[in-house]
Amino acid sequence: DMCGALLEATNIDDSSVVFQHWFNISIGVSSSLEWVDASQSPETLTPGQPLSLQFSIVNTGSEEESLGFTIDGDDDFIFTNAVPTSSVDVGRGNSTTFSVDIDLPTDTNLVGQQNLTIEVTSWTSWYSENLSLIIDVNEVPAITLLGPNDNRIVVGVDSTTLVNFSAENIGASNLSLN
Repeated sequence: DMCGALLEATNIDDSSVVFQHWFNISIGVSSSLEWVDASQSPETLTPGQPLSLQFSIVNTGSEEESLGFTIDGDDDFIFTNAVPTSSVDVGRGNSTTFSVDIDLPTDTNLVGQQNLTIEVTSWTSWYSENLSLIIDVNEVPAITLLGPNDNRIVVGVDSTTLVNFSAENIGASNLSLN
């Protein structure tokens, strides 16, 4: 926006001497958002045990912003209590806080450090800010064991019985069975 201001100075000894100057003032709009990350990075996640994180975003710009949020990460990640699914209005100088629960299935192949990105975008100005997170995924030992169809093993007196078992490692770590 543009506006003007007129500065007028009058000589105090001679009021007929007047000086006038017109100033054009340009008023701009500033869009700025700032993440306030309340969590440590990297965060440790054990699959099957959800990790709850909380974040805040501050509108440091000059105008109210209508904000939308997205999370980007591997498809195995499960997000519940996720970032707001509709836009959130945040006035200048104000903030909004949200939580997200992150989990992985116990049979995931993801182990070690994984990257997640939370993006906030203003639907008002199209300004966006990203928050990058590192999630350290623990290995999970898990096994399925299949035995006889009727789940019974009968060993007679003074005899030996041969039983077949099938073991499948469905976890995310190597297993040593004894």
